[in-house]
Amino acid sequence: MRGSRIGARRQDDPELVRTPLFRSKFWLIWSTTFAFAPWHSAVEFKRYCLRFLHLFSTIDTFAGIYRTQLNQFDAMVRPTVAWLTARGVRLEMGTEVTDVDIVAEGGTKTATRLRYRHCGEDRAIDLAERDLVFVTNGSMTSDTSYGSMDTVPVRNTERTGGRGNFGSAWLPRVRISATPPPSLPRSVSPNGNRSQSPRTTRASSTG
Repeated sequence: MRGSRIGARRQDDPELVRTPLFRSKFWLIWSTTFAFAPWHSAVEFKRYCLRFLHLFSTIDTFAGIYRTQLNQFDAMVRPTVAWLTARGVRLEMGTEVTDVDIVAEGGTKTATRLRYRHCGEDRAIDLAERDLVFVTNGSMTSDTSYGSMDTVPVRNTERTGGRGNFGSAWLPRVRISATPPPSLPRSVSPNGNRSQSPRTTRASSTG
């Protein structure tokens, strides 16, 4: 089913998923591995299915998952940081990107400035023409809250004023999505028909 038809529906929408799925061993493994619940987004469920489709045949044993000899921080993060710093890359800790200024014109969206908070101080970086920007566009766990045996977890949302309203991973995405789409210039194709140029963006995203 196309994402446009799924829209804001939940996974347990009877028109999308049949109830037996949530009683299956597959769902038990899937939900505990990726922190899914039946009332979560159906679109997000579809994205994860497409992303990890190649693991379905071995999801009960995790045989297809690559593992590091050490924990992921020591095996991946620390070597990557060492490799980058040895090549002159400057890493700023205690920094949170709060917004990306984007100019939409000529059929493209171009990131022109990064706004961030460093150790409680608001700062900005002007971007050059050939700079590349990679933005984390949200996280399933960024607004996680925990309960206890006698307290209910707080539901962190924009309406309830959760941690930073959506959390640091979601806030840039909300602001970027509010940027008006660029006006698409029209060009003439080789066959003489007028067509719209494809959209491109300098503000790439990973997630």
